[in-house]
Amino acid sequence: MNTYPYPDRWLLASLFQKSIRRGLKSRASTCNTNLTDIVQGYVKRRLGVVGLEDVSIANPHAVAAYFTYFDIPTAINAFCSGPKNRDACDLCWIVDREPQAEALRFDLGWLPLPAKQAKVARATLPLWERLLVLRSMAHADAVITLADLGLPPEQVEVLRKAKRMGLENLELAYGLLWLEARGQTCEVEVVELLPAPLIQGIPAWAYDMHTRIGKEAIRKWRGSIPPLMKITLPQVHGLLFTVETGVLDRIARFSFSRAIEWRAIEVSLPEGQAHELIAIARDALPKLHQIREDVVNGYLR
Repeated sequence: MNTYPYPDRWLLASLFQKSIRRGLKSRASTCNTNLTDIVQGYVKRRLGVVGLEDVSIANPHAVAAYFTYFDIPTAINAFCSGPKNRDACDLCWIVDREPQAEALRFDLGWLPLPAKQAKVARATLPLWERLLVLRSMAHADAVITLADLGLPPEQVEVLRKAKRMGLENLELAYGLLWLEARGQTCEVEVVELLPAPLIQGIPAWAYDMHTRIGKEAIRKWRGSIPPLMKITLPQVHGLLFTVETGVLDRIARFSFSRAIEWRAIEVSLPEGQAHELIAIARDALPKLHQIREDVVNGYLR
């Protein structure tokens, strides 16, 4: 692990979070050591992101424990070992891209706080719309609203500490979904992870759009596949997230999870093309791995 060609924090951070998503505890722990050597305090915040984004309501006790004690080794073990859920992240993604959101956001500017609180409590409204309402409030009012609806004190503290860490919006989705999942039994799917080669000791899936090498490789990959050339680079990034970089080893799904997951994909891609583009991207992953390796080798020359 210490033979990484570019020990910069973006590559290690990508490897760190994706290792947790895939349940790779040993690799995640080594990344923690490497990242701590480079940037003091970085892992503390990054694990907060992982807890809200990738573990979330699948294991809310582990998330609350992390935000209470900030025990990094314990959290890495719990997050890697347990089920995971990305509904909070997907819900935020939908709110930022849902075609109706802009008009609703304008209307919310005129609503008094009690009317907004009533909307959040209305179970018949879509979850993304209720999150949009929460986002339109002052953070303290949004947290009080969720607490009044039954969010327990330890989870309320998660929201407050996440705000202080700069993770706002993501934590409001987490709190809203905690309430929605209350009393439900989730189903846990064990995912068969596609094999990926090691490139200079690093799994190919770590070279994503947030890394220098990954960005260059993904641009070249897109340019070599005609259907992907017809969509934007951010759309290719979202597509790749669906088929590779955002993959979880054990997915906990609630009654609302599949609808949120699929809507997040739909609003990311051209209408009616999601199924076809996902299949194309998945089949072309070996080609992307080779391009990544070529780019790495080019930097090493």
